[in-house]
Amino acid sequence: GNQVRRATIRKGGLHFNINNQLPVNAHIRLELPDIQHNGEAKIVTGYIPGGQAEQLDVDLTGWELVNHQNPGEFLDTLFYNLSATTDSTEGFVSISSGDFVAVDVHFDSLYFQSLTGKIAPVEVDIPATEVNNLDFFKDFEGGIRLDDLVMTLTVQNQVDFPVDLDLKIAGYHQADDQSQPRDSVVIHLQREVQPSSVSPQTQIILDANSTTPSIVDLIEILPTQLIVTGTATVQGEGSVQLGEGVRVLYSVESPLSLELKNPIIRESGIDTLTKDDIDSSAQQRITEDIREAYVEFIIKNGLPLGTQIKFYMATDSTRLYDEQIADSSTKWILEAAANAGTVGSDGYVHTPQETRTRINLSHDKLQIFNHLPLYTRQVVTILPTNGTVRVRQSDKIKVDAVVHVKYRVDLDQ
Repeated sequence: GNQVRRATIRKGGLHFNINNQLPVNAHIRLELPDIQHNGEAKIVTGYIPGGQAEQLDVDLTGWELVNHQNPGEFLDTLFYNLSATTDSTEGFVSISSGDFVAVDVHFDSLYFQSLTGKIAPVEVDIPATEVNNLDFFKDFEGGIRLDDLVMTLTVQNQVDFPVDLDLKIAGYHQADDQSQPRDSVVIHLQREVQPSSVSPQTQIILDANSTTPSIVDLIEILPTQLIVTGTATVQGEGSVQLGEGVRVLYSVESPLSLELKNPIIRESGIDTLTKDDIDSSAQQRITEDIREAYVEFIIKNGLPLGTQIKFYMATDSTRLYDEQIADSSTKWILEAAANAGTVGSDGYVHTPQETRTRINLSHDKLQIFNHLPLYTRQVVTILPTNGTVRVRQSDKIKVDAVVHVKYRVDLDQ
């Protein structure tokens, strides 16, 4: 059960129902030695006529509960001393064995400003916390394995009681067009948080080996939604002040190594090019004056990740999702690739890889700009790695583009 060594009452009180069945009036003096203020016991007085009952209300706001017999020890019993002093009478009165003064006591709910003692387990639901800043992953398909990923939960406990945390961290991957999550991982975590006098902060480290499934498994599904729920159980011996609580902070350390076992695909939405983007003068210069053009991409990749990019453009938005090209003047598919840098036995890139990609834009292809509006879509695929690779801060990818154009010059203008 609950036991109190010392407590300051923020709000609450006692009610004494006193029934005076003596044939004389009585002055009541009520002393509460276990309820004190500056070392002085709480004293309440009242006056009750003979043969009547009265209620004495005792406001305990701001008073302290202490063990007056053994200060510092648990308060098992709340003592009170009640004395009744009768008024003098003009003549004799008769008092029989059936005459009495009876006392009945009941409490209001007590709210404490501070408390030192021992409490039985009190379980508090932790309201669901949803992390909504993971929309970046919603257009991705696939998974990424970050074996070095570490999430640190820092629990700041201002309460000087031990707290048992029972948490569930759930990650869901859900696309915009899906009513049900495509994938999910739930981590069940139980930890004891030390009282503030022992350690005001308790760190909980989540890595690939701390739970099954792990935080690495959760991030691997590229979650679009993260929900934390659970309970906190406070129990044992300690103390607490009003306003003190438990706060949880989290941080994620960027991994130095990763492994992609399957491709990661990110598909953009559909964008539109209209006459507001390309006016009639620009259309004419592109479709009539340019006879031939090509773009050469020179990509020097110092990262251990290979990438493929596809850019779709069509006069009909429904044709952006297939690989067929019946007429190059109504649909384009442009492709470029960047090979991963050469990885050594230590997992780091030792030699950047240079990739050259030439994309031809013939005069026929350029006629697509005669058909506005145009619809575009992009698909980026990050290719699997050959085992675990590591990334340094100095690793980078450099992209140069050279445009070659053959165009008509009208000497009469």
